[in-house]
Amino acid sequence: MFYDILFGHGIWVGIFSIPACFALFAYIGIRVFKLIPVHIRQAHRDTVSYGLATISIFTAVLLASIAVTAWELHAKAEASVSQEAQLAADVLRGSFAMPEPLKSELMKGGQNYLDIVINEEWPQMGNSNHNFQKGWDALVDLYMTAIKFRTNDSVVQIQYADLYQKVSTLIDARRNRVLSSKDHLPPIVWATLIAAAIINIIFLFLFSMENQAMHDFIAILISIVIGFVIAFILAFDSSYEGPMAIPADAYESVRINFIKYKAMYP
Repeated sequence: MFYDILFGHGIWVGIFSIPACFALFAYIGIRVFKLIPVHIRQAHRDTVSYGLATISIFTAVLLASIAVTAWELHAKAEASVSQEAQLAADVLRGSFAMPEPLKSELMKGGQNYLDIVINEEWPQMGNSNHNFQKGWDALVDLYMTAIKFRTNDSVVQIQYADLYQKVSTLIDARRNRVLSSKDHLPPIVWATLIAAAIINIIFLFLFSMENQAMHDFIAILISIVIGFVIAFILAFDSSYEGPMAIPADAYESVRINFIKYKAMYP
Protein backbone atom coordinates (compact mmCIF):
# COMPACT_ATOMS: atom_id res chain seq x y z
CA MET A 1 0.00 0.00 0.00
CA PHE A 2 2.75 2.46 0.96
CA TYR A 3 4.71 1.75 -2.21
CA ASP A 4 1.56 2.14 -4.32
CA ILE A 5 0.98 5.59 -2.85
CA LEU A 6 4.59 6.72 -3.12
CA PHE A 7 5.34 5.34 -6.58
CA GLY A 8 1.82 5.22 -7.98
CA HIS A 9 2.44 8.24 -10.22
CA GLY A 10 5.72 6.94 -11.61
CA ILE A 11 9.13 5.83 -10.41
CA TRP A 12 10.85 9.17 -10.77
CA VAL A 13 7.99 11.07 -9.13
CA GLY A 14 8.28 8.81 -6.10
CA ILE A 15 12.07 8.99 -5.96
CA PHE A 16 12.21 12.79 -6.30
CA SER A 17 9.38 13.39 -3.84
CA ILE A 18 11.50 12.32 -0.86
CA PRO A 19 14.41 14.74 -1.54
CA ALA A 20 11.82 17.43 -2.26
CA CYS A 21 10.29 16.89 1.18
CA PHE A 22 13.71 17.16 2.82
CA ALA A 23 14.48 20.31 0.82
CA LEU A 24 11.16 21.85 1.91
CA PHE A 25 11.91 20.92 5.52
CA ALA A 26 15.32 22.60 5.23
CA TYR A 27 13.87 25.72 3.65
CA ILE A 28 11.20 26.12 6.34
CA GLY A 29 13.69 25.34 9.09
CA ILE A 30 16.13 27.97 7.85
CA ARG A 31 13.37 30.60 7.82
CA VAL A 32 12.36 29.68 11.39
CA PHE A 33 15.88 29.64 12.82
CA LYS A 34 16.59 33.02 11.26
CA LEU A 35 14.34 34.40 13.99
CA ILE A 36 17.15 33.66 16.45
CA PRO A 37 19.32 36.79 16.72
CA VAL A 38 22.55 36.61 14.73
CA HIS A 39 24.77 37.47 17.70
CA ILE A 40 23.38 34.51 19.65
CA ARG A 41 24.04 32.07 16.81
CA GLN A 42 27.53 33.43 16.21
CA ALA A 43 28.36 33.23 19.89
CA HIS A 44 27.88 29.45 19.79
CA ARG A 45 29.41 28.90 16.35
CA ASP A 46 32.26 26.70 17.62
CA THR A 47 29.92 24.44 19.60
CA VAL A 48 27.55 24.09 16.66
CA SER A 49 30.45 23.41 14.29
CA TYR A 50 31.73 20.60 16.52
CA GLY A 51 28.25 19.11 16.87
CA LEU A 52 27.60 19.39 13.13
CA ALA A 53 30.88 17.64 12.27
CA THR A 54 30.16 14.82 14.72
CA ILE A 55 26.56 14.17 13.66
CA SER A 56 27.45 14.50 9.97
CA ILE A 57 30.05 11.73 10.23
CA PHE A 58 27.61 9.51 12.14
CA THR A 59 24.81 10.15 9.64
CA ALA A 60 27.06 9.54 6.63
CA VAL A 61 28.31 6.22 8.00
CA LEU A 62 24.78 5.19 8.97
CA LEU A 63 23.33 6.08 5.57
CA ALA A 64 26.13 4.28 3.72
CA SER A 65 25.93 1.09 5.81
CA ILE A 66 22.14 0.86 5.56
CA ALA A 67 22.22 1.56 1.82
CA VAL A 68 24.70 -1.29 1.34
CA THR A 69 22.55 -3.59 3.50
CA ALA A 70 19.43 -2.79 1.45
CA TRP A 71 21.36 -3.39 -1.78
CA GLU A 72 22.67 -6.74 -0.51
CA LEU A 73 19.20 -7.89 0.57
CA HIS A 74 17.87 -7.06 -2.88
CA ALA A 75 20.76 -8.86 -4.58
CA LYS A 76 20.18 -11.89 -2.35
CA ALA A 77 16.51 -11.97 -3.35
CA GLU A 78 17.45 -11.73 -7.04
CA ALA A 79 19.85 -14.65 -6.62
CA SER A 80 17.12 -16.73 -4.95
CA VAL A 81 14.71 -16.04 -7.81
CA SER A 82 17.31 -16.85 -10.44
CA GLN A 83 18.29 -20.10 -8.73
CA GLU A 84 14.70 -21.31 -8.37
CA ALA A 85 13.86 -20.52 -12.00
CA GLN A 86 17.02 -22.31 -13.17
CA LEU A 87 16.23 -25.39 -11.12
CA ALA A 88 12.65 -25.43 -12.42
CA ALA A 89 14.06 -25.35 -15.94
CA ASP A 90 16.46 -28.20 -15.08
CA VAL A 91 13.62 -30.35 -13.75
CA LEU A 92 11.46 -29.78 -16.81
CA ARG A 93 14.38 -30.42 -19.12
CA GLY A 94 15.28 -33.60 -17.23
CA SER A 95 11.72 -34.86 -17.54
CA PHE A 96 12.23 -35.32 -21.29
CA ALA A 97 14.65 -38.19 -20.54
CA MET A 98 12.21 -40.03 -18.26
CA PRO A 99 9.97 -42.89 -19.41
CA GLU A 100 6.19 -42.67 -19.35
CA PRO A 101 4.11 -42.13 -17.29
CA LEU A 102 6.70 -40.28 -15.16
CA LYS A 103 7.59 -37.98 -18.04
CA SER A 104 4.05 -36.67 -18.49
CA GLU A 105 3.46 -36.39 -14.75
CA LEU A 106 6.63 -34.36 -14.20
CA MET A 107 5.85 -32.09 -17.14
CA LYS A 108 2.32 -31.49 -15.94
CA GLY A 109 3.39 -30.92 -12.34
CA GLY A 110 6.28 -28.64 -13.30
CA GLN A 111 4.15 -26.49 -15.57
CA ASN A 112 1.42 -26.30 -12.94
CA TYR A 113 3.99 -25.11 -10.40
CA LEU A 114 5.22 -22.38 -12.76
CA ASP A 115 1.63 -21.27 -13.42
CA ILE A 116 0.99 -20.92 -9.69
CA VAL A 117 4.21 -18.97 -9.10
CA ILE A 118 3.66 -16.57 -12.00
CA ASN A 119 -0.09 -16.03 -11.88
CA GLU A 120 -0.95 -16.39 -8.19
CA GLU A 121 2.14 -15.98 -6.02
CA TRP A 122 4.05 -13.23 -7.77
CA PRO A 123 1.39 -10.50 -7.48
CA GLN A 124 1.42 -11.19 -3.71
CA MET A 125 5.17 -11.42 -3.19
CA GLY A 126 5.21 -7.94 -1.68
CA ASN A 127 2.67 -9.07 0.92
CA SER A 128 4.66 -10.62 3.78
CA ASN A 129 1.45 -12.10 5.23
CA HIS A 130 0.50 -14.00 2.07
CA ASN A 131 -0.02 -17.76 2.39
CA PHE A 132 2.16 -19.59 -0.14
CA GLN A 133 0.65 -22.99 0.66
CA LYS A 134 -0.75 -23.69 -2.81
CA GLY A 135 2.69 -23.43 -4.37
CA TRP A 136 4.14 -25.62 -1.64
CA ASP A 137 1.46 -28.24 -2.26
CA ALA A 138 2.19 -28.26 -6.00
CA LEU A 139 5.92 -28.64 -5.43
CA VAL A 140 5.48 -31.40 -2.84
CA ASP A 141 3.24 -33.27 -5.29
CA LEU A 142 6.00 -32.99 -7.89
CA TYR A 143 8.52 -34.31 -5.38
CA MET A 144 6.29 -37.24 -4.37
CA THR A 145 5.81 -38.11 -8.05
CA ALA A 146 9.58 -38.22 -8.50
CA ILE A 147 10.43 -40.38 -5.47
CA LYS A 148 7.91 -43.10 -6.42
CA PHE A 149 9.76 -43.92 -9.62
CA ARG A 150 11.63 -47.24 -9.91
CA THR A 151 13.61 -48.68 -12.81
CA ASN A 152 16.25 -51.31 -13.60
CA ASP A 153 17.61 -49.41 -16.59
CA SER A 154 21.11 -48.21 -15.60
CA VAL A 155 21.07 -45.27 -18.04
CA VAL A 156 17.71 -44.05 -16.79
CA GLN A 157 18.88 -44.50 -13.20
CA ILE A 158 21.74 -42.06 -13.78
CA GLN A 159 19.42 -39.53 -15.40
CA TYR A 160 16.83 -40.02 -12.67
CA ALA A 161 19.41 -39.47 -9.90
CA ASP A 162 20.27 -36.07 -11.36
CA LEU A 163 16.58 -35.20 -11.79
CA TYR A 164 15.78 -36.19 -8.21
CA GLN A 165 18.60 -34.00 -6.91
CA LYS A 166 17.25 -31.04 -8.92
CA VAL A 167 13.73 -31.50 -7.53
CA SER A 168 15.06 -31.70 -3.96
CA THR A 169 17.21 -28.59 -4.45
CA LEU A 170 14.25 -26.78 -6.02
CA ILE A 171 12.39 -27.11 -2.72
CA ASP A 172 15.26 -25.41 -0.89
CA ALA A 173 15.44 -22.68 -3.54
CA ARG A 174 11.73 -22.01 -3.17
CA ARG A 175 12.12 -21.72 0.59
CA ASN A 176 14.88 -19.14 0.15
CA ARG A 177 12.76 -17.13 -2.27
CA VAL A 178 9.72 -17.13 0.02
CA LEU A 179 11.84 -16.12 3.00
CA SER A 180 13.46 -13.33 0.99
CA SER A 181 10.03 -11.73 0.57
CA LYS A 182 10.03 -11.09 4.32
CA ASP A 183 13.46 -9.43 4.37
CA HIS A 184 13.04 -5.76 5.29
CA LEU A 185 14.91 -3.25 7.36
CA PRO A 186 13.43 -3.37 10.88
CA PRO A 187 11.46 -0.35 12.15
CA ILE A 188 14.17 0.53 14.69
CA VAL A 189 16.65 0.98 11.84
CA TRP A 190 14.27 3.30 9.96
CA ALA A 191 13.58 5.28 13.16
CA THR A 192 17.31 5.72 13.81
CA LEU A 193 17.97 6.66 10.19
CA ILE A 194 15.24 9.32 10.03
CA ALA A 195 16.14 10.72 13.45
CA ALA A 196 19.82 11.04 12.50
CA ALA A 197 18.92 12.74 9.20
CA ILE A 198 16.61 15.26 10.88
CA ILE A 199 19.11 16.07 13.66
CA ASN A 200 21.83 16.55 11.04
CA ILE A 201 19.66 19.02 9.13
CA ILE A 202 18.71 20.88 12.30
CA PHE A 203 22.39 21.41 13.07
CA LEU A 204 22.68 22.93 9.61
CA PHE A 205 20.01 25.45 10.64
CA LEU A 206 21.99 26.41 13.73
CA PHE A 207 25.23 26.85 11.84
CA SER A 208 25.92 30.51 11.19
CA MET A 209 27.58 31.94 8.06
CA GLU A 210 28.15 35.53 7.06
CA ASN A 211 26.80 34.81 3.58
CA GLN A 212 23.19 33.85 4.30
CA ALA A 213 22.46 32.84 0.70
CA MET A 214 25.37 30.37 0.76
CA HIS A 215 24.13 29.04 4.10
CA ASP A 216 20.69 28.43 2.60
CA PHE A 217 22.17 26.75 -0.48
CA ILE A 218 24.42 24.41 1.50
CA ALA A 219 21.67 23.39 3.94
CA ILE A 220 19.15 22.67 1.19
CA LEU A 221 21.71 20.84 -0.97
CA ILE A 222 22.81 18.55 1.88
CA SER A 223 19.16 17.88 2.73
CA ILE A 224 18.49 16.88 -0.88
CA VAL A 225 21.46 14.49 -0.87
CA ILE A 226 20.23 12.86 2.35
CA GLY A 227 16.77 12.57 0.81
CA PHE A 228 18.13 10.84 -2.29
CA VAL A 229 20.02 8.29 -0.19
CA ILE A 230 16.89 7.54 1.85
CA ALA A 231 14.91 7.18 -1.39
CA PHE A 232 17.54 4.72 -2.62
CA ILE A 233 17.26 2.68 0.59
CA LEU A 234 13.48 2.72 0.43
CA ALA A 235 13.45 1.56 -3.20
CA PHE A 236 15.72 -1.41 -2.51
CA ASP A 237 14.26 -2.31 0.90
CA SER A 238 11.35 -4.24 -0.62
CA SER A 239 12.56 -6.65 -3.30
CA TYR A 240 9.11 -7.51 -4.64
CA GLU A 241 7.27 -4.19 -4.70
CA GLY A 242 8.04 -0.62 -5.59
CA PRO A 243 10.28 0.68 -8.39
CA MET A 244 12.94 -2.02 -7.97
CA ALA A 245 10.55 -4.96 -7.68
CA ILE A 246 11.97 -8.19 -9.07
CA PRO A 247 9.77 -9.35 -11.98
CA ALA A 248 8.73 -12.92 -12.71
CA ASP A 249 10.50 -12.80 -16.08
CA ALA A 250 12.84 -15.69 -15.22
CA TYR A 251 9.90 -18.03 -14.56
CA GLU A 252 8.00 -16.78 -17.57
CA SER A 253 11.00 -17.48 -19.78
CA VAL A 254 11.22 -21.04 -18.45
CA ARG A 255 7.52 -21.60 -19.07
CA ILE A 256 7.61 -20.22 -22.62
CA ASN A 257 10.65 -22.31 -23.59
CA PHE A 258 9.18 -25.43 -22.02
CA ILE A 259 5.89 -25.09 -23.91
CA LYS A 260 7.82 -24.48 -27.12
CA TYR A 261 10.09 -27.52 -26.83
CA LYS A 262 7.33 -29.73 -25.48
CA ALA A 263 5.45 -29.14 -28.72
CA MET A 264 8.57 -29.78 -30.78
CA TYR A 265 9.59 -32.98 -28.98
CA PRO A 266 6.40 -34.64 -27.67
